[in-house]
Amino acid sequence: MSVSFPSLLGGLVLGVSLAHLPSLLRYFLEGRVSPDTSRSRSRRVIITGGTRGLGFAMAREFLALGDSVTVCGRDESAVTEAAESLGCHAVQCDVSDYRDVDRLFESAEKAMGGPPDLVLNNAALSQSPKMRLVDMAVDGQLRTMVDANMTGALIVARRAIPALASCGGTLFFMDGTGAWGNATPGNSVYGCSKRGITQLAATLRKEVTEQKLAQVGVHMASPGMVNTRLLRGAVDFSKSSTVKVLSNLVAEPAEVASWLVPRLRGVPCSCSGRMRYIRFLTPFGAAYRLLFGAMGMRKPTNLMKNVD
Repeated sequence: MSVSFPSLLGGLVLGVSLAHLPSLLRYFLEGRVSPDTSRSRSRRVIITGGTRGLGFAMAREFLALGDSVTVCGRDESAVTEAAESLGCHAVQCDVSDYRDVDRLFESAEKAMGGPPDLVLNNAALSQSPKMRLVDMAVDGQLRTMVDANMTGALIVARRAIPALASCGGTLFFMDGTGAWGNATPGNSVYGCSKRGITQLAATLRKEVTEQKLAQVGVHMASPGMVNTRLLRGAVDFSKSSTVKVLSNLVAEPAEVASWLVPRLRGVPCSCSGRMRYIRFLTPFGAAYRLLFGAMGMRKPTNLMKNVD
């Protein structure tokens, strides 16, 4: 009996799907959130790393939906520019310094009229240029990235949970390449820090449950590949083949923010149920972008322009 190639391929796909069915179900269920664009309840939002790139775009989106927003960044001039451009409260803050983070929350609560409803742990650095771990200076880029990406995330979370517990709210961590355990050669510190973020989110979710802080939710968000300085530092754009593929996968900050922010708002303020992992770029989404990009039915992202 002969077996056609389509039948063989279909059987293989079906077999793999059934073998991984529990994981696939969890993958899709944890990302199911109804977008909330309602202005009936204004949120008080703190975004770390919100003076540039995706953080800035998300701040603008929250503000457009009627929310009160505080952003922070390390660079004083960027903080000033963000405050003027967005028209919101902005604070100079090094998230790896607990005193700065305490000051950020105190200033934000005063400016917004109360504790936050949503904290977005977004601040992060990437390796630029890409470099092997053995070639990195311990007291240079290595320590700076660990401080910003890992220590900063811990300190912000430590301060955010009590603030959110006072009236209920959600804490979100942002993932990045390496978060799912994939190798990130030339970007080892960033990848390691993002893998640690997923573990931290799961652990904090258990801790708030054990503390009976039912009104505090801890969740993950995945922006996919965004055309920002962070991506430029992590990817080699010298190869035309790389640029051709990525131009169909990479999205502009405004596109990601307009999709992500309503879903962040839609997550309930509760630690009950499953942890939400809201992904902008899923495998099916990536396949769609590549297919329609190859067919000329989707405008590719311009990766040659300067980014914030």
